[in-house]
Amino acid sequence: MANEDALGDDPCTVAGIRAVDERDDELVELEITVACGPNSPWKDQPGDHPWFMRFRNRVLVTLGPGTTSVLGPDGRLRLAVPRSEIEDFVRAVRQAARDTDVEYQVLLAQQREQAERDRQAGPGKRARLAQDQARIDLVLAEPEL
Repeated sequence: MANEDALGDDPCTVAGIRAVDERDDELVELEITVACGPNSPWKDQPGDHPWFMRFRNRVLVTLGPGTTSVLGPDGRLRLAVPRSEIEDFVRAVRQAARDTDVEYQVLLAQQREQAERDRQAGPGKRARLAQDQARIDLVLAEPEL
């Protein structure tokens, strides 16, 4: 993977949301499934994708403090949601995915700009670092007193 693509140009998407269990009369456990594109290095483990971590944080903020979740590298996120809030929660998940997409694209653009700056500064930077290392080596070569 090239340096400027270290985060991956392939944000994930919410592939599905389903009710999988009920905790009690008030809470239902929902599972959000996230998938990455077929060419993504994270296609088999979307839960490890940087997009997923940002998305997960947004979803947890939606439910508020004290919310626990179970997640895995397979891109599944399980959360207990009050039964009375299911519709609003699903809408909030969809909005979280859109917001994460925007944030992620900004992050990718910033990363590309930094990579370009690093490429342009390359030869001068390497020369300065070589000079710095030479100075360090001189000090290390001095006998200790």
